[in-house]
Amino acid sequence: MEIRRRKEEGGLYGRTAIQSKKAVLSYGQLSEICGRMKGLLRDRNLILHICTNTIDAISGYAAFFNCGQVQLLAGEETGREQIEAFMSLYRPRYLYILASRRQEYPDFRVVTCIGTYVLLETGCRVPYRMHDSLALLLTTSGSTGSRKFVRLSYQNVRANAESIAEYLELNQEERPVLILPMYYAYGLSIINSHFLVGATLLLPDKSIFQKEFWDYFERNGATSISGTPYMYEMLNKCGFFNRKFHGLRMMTQAGGKLPGQLHKKAARYAEQNGIRFYAMYGQTEATARIAWLPYQWAVRKCGSIGQAIPGGRLVLEDESGKEIREPRTEGELVYYGANVSMGYAEGWKDLEKGDERQGRVCTGGLGMRDEDGFYYITGRKKRIIKMFGKRVSLDEAEMLIMEQFPEADCCCGGRDDALAVVTDEKEEGNRRAMQLFIADRIKVPLACVTVKYLECLPRTESGKIRYDMI
Repeated sequence: MEIRRRKEEGGLYGRTAIQSKKAVLSYGQLSEICGRMKGLLRDRNLILHICTNTIDAISGYAAFFNCGQVQLLAGEETGREQIEAFMSLYRPRYLYILASRRQEYPDFRVVTCIGTYVLLETGCRVPYRMHDSLALLLTTSGSTGSRKFVRLSYQNVRANAESIAEYLELNQEERPVLILPMYYAYGLSIINSHFLVGATLLLPDKSIFQKEFWDYFERNGATSISGTPYMYEMLNKCGFFNRKFHGLRMMTQAGGKLPGQLHKKAARYAEQNGIRFYAMYGQTEATARIAWLPYQWAVRKCGSIGQAIPGGRLVLEDESGKEIREPRTEGELVYYGANVSMGYAEGWKDLEKGDERQGRVCTGGLGMRDEDGFYYITGRKKRIIKMFGKRVSLDEAEMLIMEQFPEADCCCGGRDDALAVVTDEKEEGNRRAMQLFIADRIKVPLACVTVKYLECLPRTESGKIRYDMI
């Protein structure tokens, strides 16, 4: 994911790298920023980067990455208390933040500015030497507020970007609209893989529910859109699948399993309109992507995560760690590849650590493989409860409810012999119907299932449920 100042690369130097409603940044200008940062930051440092989906945040990210700095990425909603906690735990030498927040840190010295962003020297004493391979610290699963981060190497980022660019067949003509936050592994992978091929990132400043978003989408010739299951549910509600878009040629989905009906709807919409629809599976622990379902199979293999990405390998293991070779047999998904992270960090002492995973990660996901070699997620090891001696997947219970009640949002939790459903369904009668339905489907007494109303389920910026707040 390197930004090079080379005019001979197919005219890349003059091509647009990032485009927002108000500004445009070329690859040449991005290269200039990278060069300026390299001159300013001669030593290798940790930078706490408070991200926004803006030209200045993304260009700062690229510049720091390309001059060998290490970045801890956090969302723009990160408050001062949380930033101070990160300061204490990780001791970053620099803070990269919106200039409008500069007054929160009057004692920090201004090093330089990139548009609306400012790089501040924190004054933190650095009592450690970071591992030479370390490049990024990302929150696990796009969660907010967590102080546990995934340690990614430069090789991890490059390998995953190259793999994604290969299977999505990316080129310079791509113009993805970025609606996922850049601190989230999925959103960052879009930036990395498209920069790798010299494409143009489009940055809307409106939500998908606003007409201005779609005007921007069409006017600027967006070629692809990517989202989590929640975002696809929102796209469905705002009538996306009833429209045709002039330049749209690709849709990607990751960050969880789509409900079956919505997967079919998206796949058929894409097939009918000459669009490539890719359902994918990934984890921050593997930089971003682990598996992909080729668009040609999107309808026939509905619900599948497909096969391992180029350069990677997926296997299923039983509880003893033995590889499962028989089809239609459930086991834990284990992935091997150059994009597997180095491990976790929970403080500055962990930044000195090397690669603890050695290219192998146990995903914690339960799955099975069909006779054609396509993988399916069946649940998660950590999202399993026992109901009268029988294993119940909380993820599967959620999926069943959402397919039966597509107008409602819900999530499931609980403990052994007690399933708890939380939903935004206001009608008591419909909540009662949910309770009856799921109790019957998983064959447990009705009294063991509770369904509670919550006006708005807590979610991360990327749309994932905050189970810790339920």
